Amino acid sequence: FREYDVRGVVDRDLTEEVVEAIGRGFGTFLRRREMSAVSIGRDVRASSPVFREALVRGLVAAGMDVTDVGICPTPLLYFALDHYDTPGGVMITGSHNPPDMNGLKLCAGKVPIFGDEIQELAEIVRAEDFVSGEGSLRQAEIVAPYLAYLKGNVRIERALKVVIDAGNGVAGTVAPALMEMLGQQTTELFCDPDPS
Repeated sequence: FREYDVRGVVDRDLTEEVVEAIGRGFGTFLRRREMSAVSIGRDVRASSPVFREALVRGLVAAGMDVTDVGICPTPLLYFALDHYDTPGGVMITGSHNPPDMNGLKLCAGKVPIFGDEIQELAEIVRAEDFVSGEGSLRQAEIVAPYLAYLKGNVRIERALKVVIDAGNGVAGTVAPALMEMLGQQTTELFCDPDPS
């Protein structure tokens, strides 16, 4: 548990069991604030699908209604909070860290939690002070609604030549389509997501 997120080395600091407990703890954290819905997204790291399953188990066991928007960049998870009107959010992402790491970025009240709130979550998890409930899971698309929103709200006055270097990360699943939709001439570098 860091100042702004939860992260660590996969299979040492973060295991399926730990992520499930964090999911249950975060569900408890949200329910105690009268929030019962959460959107989740993930990056393309090799550990992210397994952590997604564990996170969902924990959230649903705490009575949360989970909307899974699948693989997406972190800003699209933030967009999903408004688009699907879910006050809670969790992004499974290792961000800029090495491939053997992963983490969770958490939102409550549609804003990231940090500092004392992260520490409160850590205490809930350590004490196993969980609420119980019967939540639900649904799959939802976020890339198409995000692109439609941008198409309706972004105007580029003249054609640009754009180089997109996604670093083989999850942005490669969105940025080329966005630039094409906006009528821009693009050159793509490293836009195929690579979990390694």
